[in-house]
Amino acid sequence: MDITCGSRFVPLLPKKYDLNIFKLKTEVFMIKDVPVIREEECLGCSVCEEMCPAVFRFNASLGYALVINPTGASAEEIQEVMDSCPSSCIDWAGN
Repeated sequence: MDITCGSRFVPLLPKKYDLNIFKLKTEVFMIKDVPVIREEECLGCSVCEEMCPAVFRFNASLGYALVINPTGASAEEIQEVMDSCPSSCIDWAGN
């Protein structure tokens, strides 16, 4: 079954293809193994950027580091950075 919305053709999906369920499963999958920085706890030492510049970048104007590419290194490399952070302000999303 299909409907037309204005001039656009919109297919109706059967109930088994509920997009809300797919979106929820995708979001849960996507946040796994993504590093996050608790900015208020960051000392601005830039150890993370020195160890893993493909993932972390220190922003001097903000005074803390940012995650610029969460997939720029392996989970093991990122975990090593987390363990080396003097303020322990880097964690995995959802933890």
